Amino acid sequence: MSKNTTGLTPAALHLANTAEVYGWTWGVAHADNGYTVHVCRLNGPYFKVTWRTTVTGSRIRLYAKTVRPAGKSVWVDAPGITTIGDILSRNPIKETTS
Repeated sequence: MSKNTTGLTPAALHLANTAEVYGWTWGVAHADNGYTVHVCRLNGPYFKVTWRTTVTGSRIRLYAKTVRPAGKSVWVDAPGITTIGDILSRNPIKETTS
């Protein structure tokens, strides 16, 4: 996993930037057919949002959103990306100047 944001969709890039601004740990796992943005915090939720190419490989689209809630070991369907961003901003790990 890395912080290489080359080629990310605008939504994926926004998610990574939001995590960075609010102090959440994040990274990108690249694969041949797409990538997954991981966002988490110690003793908090862990989000995985995956984008994959279409069957023809002509474009990339949202594939899956999962979250492992704090204190749980089971992955469940995550809320939308906008809601995930709201969760990050309402629970900052570091203070922002905005």
